[in-house]
Amino acid sequence: MGSRLVVVLRVVLVVVLLPLVVWGQSQSVRQVPLARSGPLPATPPLNANAEQGPEFDSALAGEDEDSDVGGPGIRVNRTISKGPGSGMLHHGSKKAKSNPELGLSIDGLNHFQQRFVAAGGNQFSIEPPDQGLCVGNGFVLETVNVVLRIFDTAGNPVSAPIDLNSFYGYAPAIDRTKNPLQFGPSITDPSCLFDAQTQRWFHVVLTLDRANIFTQGLSGANHLDIAVSATADPTGLWNIYRLPVQDDGTQGTPDHHCTLGRNPAHGPCLGDYPHIGADASGFYITTNEFNLVSPGFHGAQIYAFSKAQLAAGRACLIAWRCESSTHFDGRKG
Repeated sequence: MGSRLVVVLRVVLVVVLLPLVVWGQSQSVRQVPLARSGPLPATPPLNANAEQGPEFDSALAGEDEDSDVGGPGIRVNRTISKGPGSGMLHHGSKKAKSNPELGLSIDGLNHFQQRFVAAGGNQFSIEPPDQGLCVGNGFVLETVNVVLRIFDTAGNPVSAPIDLNSFYGYAPAIDRTKNPLQFGPSITDPSCLFDAQTQRWFHVVLTLDRANIFTQGLSGANHLDIAVSATADPTGLWNIYRLPVQDDGTQGTPDHHCTLGRNPAHGPCLGDYPHIGADASGFYITTNEFNLVSPGFHGAQIYAFSKAQLAAGRACLIAWRCESSTHFDGRKG
């Protein structure tokens, strides 16, 4: 009986203390101001230079030696750390538990619309596709790579293909009407969510700033851009928030001691691959934090926002914490 009581007490202590230990790893609170508010941008007509290169955003090419960033600056290194591992065997049920049927097919966004329609052709060609899809209040919002489009639930488009640079208030990804060419911020990893409780649409991307407008090289600064609809109608006004995530001690970020290049010099981190979620009171974003330039994973970051403040279009406080401080280093094979 005594041993059982000891076990119960230990379990209770773990349940009570574990959240405090995890939360106590590293945390901070920051204010996130409302950066801008406005309607969906209009899609310009195709410009005369739309078919001219370059086709690819070389700043995202990692360690590809054939890639030219077009001037001073740095490139993203998304090298995956190498190590031993083994697959997991899973035995599924032999019989389906239901009989699903296809109810509706919709022609979603395609590469032509992303490259030549959105922004009048001032876009890069991007593969593979990163896609987000969210549904609510009689609308379907699809976002792929650097473009979004809104449909009704019958599959009819109710907006043109909209480039995400314009949506978030930036210059085009590449302005082919200029000589020399000019480059806007590099946007990646879109995702979206319709929150039934607040009747708001949420759209999130990772944005990387250029070293200057005449190069594809990056400055090192990168941020999560969060768009929240002002109403339940995604074709109306949107509020935009920006949260710096380079975590090198600049722009109010903590310093996670990321390294620059293949040396121990101090450099920016990368808030890679943001994922989103929500509960009754909060809106949450997680990122995988890497060195921006050199190989190496630092840990998962969790950002918690007041959902009510975001839905109301107000500046808000976010609580941030580091889920893991484990660092892995790796090189391309």
